[in-house]
Amino acid sequence: MSNGLIKAISEAYKSMYVSENVSELDFPKGVYFDENFNSWPMPRNVTKFLRSSGMGYTPRNIIGVTDHPETLNTMLFFSLTPQDKKFFFSTRLKDGEFIARYLTDTTIAGNEMPVVKVSLNDKKMFFSYSDPNQDNSVRFEMMGLKFRYIRLLKNFAESELVLA
Repeated sequence: MSNGLIKAISEAYKSMYVSENVSELDFPKGVYFDENFNSWPMPRNVTKFLRSSGMGYTPRNIIGVTDHPETLNTMLFFSLTPQDKKFFFSTRLKDGEFIARYLTDTTIAGNEMPVVKVSLNDKKMFFSYSDPNQDNSVRFEMMGLKFRYIRLLKNFAESELVLA
C-alpha cells in the first residue's frame, strides 16, 4: 500500500469514529470523542450484569471506555444516576474532570460498580475509598494512575463535563 492510500484510510476511519474537537477544547493526545460506543471494547457479560444488578444502570448510561493502567482490563464508564449525583454533590471538580461508575471483568465478577474520578487534562484516574473517620464519605486517592487513552461520548462531554 502506498502512503497516500494509508493516509486516506486513516482519515476515513477517523471521520467515522473520532470527533476530536468538542467545543474547541484542547485535551492531551489519547483523549477522543465519539458519536456512539458501537466500536468500543466491552467487558464480558456487561448487559447481563446490568440487568441483574438492580442498580438502575443500562447501556444508555455508558459514557466512556479506557484501559485500566495496571491490569490493562477494559474499563467501561457509566454516567452517575440522580441518586449518585446527590451523594457526590459536594465533591469539587477541576476543569476537564468528571466522576463516573465503572465496570471491568473483575468488578462484574465481584458484583460491584465502583466510582472513579477522571482528569482528562492529566490523563489520570483517581480511585475512590471510604474515609473511616467520616460517615458516608467518599474520598479519591491523591495519586492518580495514568491511562493510555480514553474514549468518551461526544454528547456527554458537551453536556456534563466540567469546563472552566
